[in-house]
Amino acid sequence: MIRESRTTTAGTHRVLVDDGHFLWGDKYQERERQGLIQSDKNCIACGRGTSRQGKGYGVLVSGGGAVIVHPDDYVTYPHDGGEMGWFPIGSECIKQIPREFRVRGTVS
Repeated sequence: MIRESRTTTAGTHRVLVDDGHFLWGDKYQERERQGLIQSDKNCIACGRGTSRQGKGYGVLVSGGGAVIVHPDDYVTYPHDGGEMGWFPIGSECIKQIPREFRVRGTVS
Protein backbone atom coordinates (compact mmCIF):
# COMPACT_ATOMS: atom_id res chain seq x y z
CA MET A 1 0.00 0.00 0.00
CA ILE A 2 1.16 3.49 -0.76
CA ARG A 3 0.17 6.46 1.32
CA GLU A 4 0.52 10.12 0.45
CA SER A 5 2.58 12.52 2.50
CA ARG A 6 3.19 16.21 1.94
CA THR A 7 5.74 17.10 4.61
CA THR A 8 9.38 16.19 4.97
CA THR A 9 12.06 17.34 7.34
CA ALA A 10 13.23 19.82 4.70
CA GLY A 11 9.81 21.42 4.19
CA THR A 12 6.81 20.58 2.08
CA HIS A 13 7.31 18.01 -0.67
CA ARG A 14 4.68 15.87 -2.35
CA VAL A 15 5.69 12.26 -1.90
CA LEU A 16 4.14 8.81 -1.79
CA VAL A 17 5.52 6.56 0.92
CA ASP A 18 5.65 2.83 0.22
CA ASP A 19 5.05 0.55 3.20
CA GLY A 20 7.30 -2.07 1.65
CA HIS A 21 4.78 -4.07 -0.35
CA PHE A 22 4.35 -2.17 -3.64
CA LEU A 23 7.75 -1.19 -5.05
CA TRP A 24 9.90 -4.30 -5.45
CA GLY A 25 7.29 -6.07 -3.34
CA ASP A 26 5.98 -9.61 -3.17
CA LYS A 27 4.90 -9.87 -6.82
CA TYR A 28 8.24 -8.53 -8.04
CA GLN A 29 10.19 -10.83 -5.69
CA GLU A 30 8.26 -13.90 -6.88
CA ARG A 31 8.95 -13.11 -10.54
CA GLU A 32 12.62 -12.56 -9.67
CA ARG A 33 12.79 -15.96 -7.93
CA GLN A 34 11.32 -17.51 -11.09
CA GLY A 35 14.02 -15.86 -13.20
CA LEU A 36 11.50 -13.69 -15.07
CA ILE A 37 13.13 -10.31 -14.39
CA GLN A 38 15.09 -9.64 -17.57
CA SER A 39 16.32 -6.09 -17.16
CA ASP A 40 15.65 -2.63 -15.81
CA LYS A 41 12.66 -2.53 -18.20
CA ASN A 42 10.48 -4.56 -15.87
CA CYS A 43 7.77 -2.96 -13.74
CA ILE A 44 9.17 -2.27 -10.28
CA ALA A 45 5.84 -3.22 -8.69
CA CYS A 46 4.97 -6.58 -10.26
CA GLY A 47 8.07 -7.45 -12.31
CA ARG A 48 6.29 -7.84 -15.64
CA GLY A 49 7.66 -6.32 -18.83
CA THR A 50 6.79 -2.74 -19.67
CA SER A 51 6.36 -0.82 -22.93
CA ARG A 52 9.15 -1.51 -25.39
CA GLN A 53 8.08 1.40 -27.61
CA GLY A 54 9.09 4.09 -25.12
CA LYS A 55 5.47 4.88 -24.29
CA GLY A 56 5.55 3.64 -20.73
CA TYR A 57 5.15 5.50 -17.49
CA GLY A 58 7.29 5.40 -14.43
CA VAL A 59 7.95 7.17 -11.17
CA LEU A 60 10.83 9.06 -9.56
CA VAL A 61 12.10 7.03 -6.63
CA SER A 62 14.12 8.08 -3.60
CA GLY A 63 14.70 7.02 -0.02
CA GLY A 64 16.36 3.75 -0.95
CA GLY A 65 13.21 2.66 -2.82
CA ALA A 66 10.65 3.61 -0.19
CA VAL A 67 9.49 6.97 -1.54
CA ILE A 68 7.94 8.13 -4.82
CA VAL A 69 8.61 11.85 -5.25
CA HIS A 70 6.39 14.23 -7.22
CA PRO A 71 8.24 15.30 -10.42
CA ASP A 72 8.05 19.01 -9.49
CA ASP A 73 9.65 18.31 -6.10
CA TYR A 74 12.35 15.83 -7.12
CA VAL A 75 15.18 18.36 -7.43
CA THR A 76 14.57 19.91 -3.99
CA TYR A 77 13.66 16.72 -2.13
CA PRO A 78 16.34 15.83 0.51
CA HIS A 79 16.67 12.20 -0.76
CA ASP A 80 17.33 10.66 2.65
CA GLY A 81 18.38 7.09 1.99
CA GLY A 82 19.48 7.75 -1.58
CA GLU A 83 18.35 9.36 -4.81
CA MET A 84 17.44 6.57 -7.23
CA GLY A 85 15.87 8.21 -10.30
CA TRP A 86 13.19 7.11 -12.78
CA PHE A 87 11.87 3.54 -12.81
CA PRO A 88 9.20 1.95 -15.04
CA ILE A 89 5.74 1.00 -13.80
CA GLY A 90 3.55 -1.29 -15.91
CA SER A 91 0.21 -0.33 -17.42
CA GLU A 92 -1.85 -2.03 -14.69
CA CYS A 93 0.28 -1.08 -11.69
CA ILE A 94 0.48 2.59 -12.72
CA LYS A 95 -3.26 2.83 -12.04
CA GLN A 96 -2.42 2.71 -8.32
CA ILE A 97 -0.24 5.82 -8.64
CA PRO A 98 -1.96 9.24 -8.69
CA ARG A 99 -1.65 10.88 -12.12
CA GLU A 100 0.38 13.81 -10.85
CA PHE A 101 3.18 11.42 -9.80
CA ARG A 102 3.41 9.60 -13.15
CA VAL A 103 6.30 10.46 -15.44
CA ARG A 104 6.35 9.39 -19.08
CA GLY A 105 9.69 7.81 -19.76
CA THR A 106 11.70 6.28 -22.50
CA VAL A 107 12.43 2.60 -22.13
CA SER A 108 15.47 1.92 -24.29
